[in-house]
Amino acid sequence: MSRLLVTTTVATVLAAGAFLAAAPPSPAVELSTLLAEVENAGQSAAPARAEFRVQVQVPGAGERRYDGVAAYAGTDVYVEIGEPVVRARMRGAETDLLVGGEWKRGAAYDALGDTTLIADDFRPFRVDTLKTPQIVSETRQTVLVSGAPAEPSPWVLVVHLLDREKLRPVRTQYYERTINNMVRMRRDGELVRVGTVWRPRKIEVEDFSAGTSTTVELDWQPSPTLPPGLFDGGAGALPTLRKQP
Repeated sequence: MSRLLVTTTVATVLAAGAFLAAAPPSPAVELSTLLAEVENAGQSAAPARAEFRVQVQVPGAGERRYDGVAAYAGTDVYVEIGEPVVRARMRGAETDLLVGGEWKRGAAYDALGDTTLIADDFRPFRVDTLKTPQIVSETRQTVLVSGAPAEPSPWVLVVHLLDREKLRPVRTQYYERTINNMVRMRRDGELVRVGTVWRPRKIEVEDFSAGTSTTVELDWQPSPTLPPGLFDGGAGALPTLRKQP
């Protein structure tokens, strides 16, 4: 055997050993780490606020338009939308919807007024919403993760496409009754950094069962001053966040 061949063979073995030593952890370990990073990246101690406009294309009925505002602080979210105004607030895993002057609890998947949006569309990603998440596929830029909802939900399966760099979902697919029946899809686009968090300037929601298409355009403002009691005040104590004419 020539000296060149021996040298090449040894180098190959050493390179293979180095590759194995540097191999990534098992998908389950890597996934749990990634999901925790995505959850943490979606939270910010500094508050943020977004004025937004909603356009809903309804088959046979043309277009409906709504205005709204959302406010974020850590894991807390507050949303106003439509006229008369519909209010939702989320604190960690809890979601309340203001209905008839009273807060209705457990309303994460209730429609916001007569829009096609739900309160959960405005909630940052939470790891504990998925039961036994699994990697479906991955690239250098994205990871596709699926899992059954861990809490009561209209869906039997939820699939998130996660952006590795920006650490947030950029597409979410919802399946109803069976894992082959996708009824809803959400896309987050035109991401912009607001403080330390990447947030969408555009959200698109396709409801395949209703045939509707919804576009939300958001204008973000970092570190606004938010009124006290916004996330935990009583129904009669909440000021509007929307700009008054």
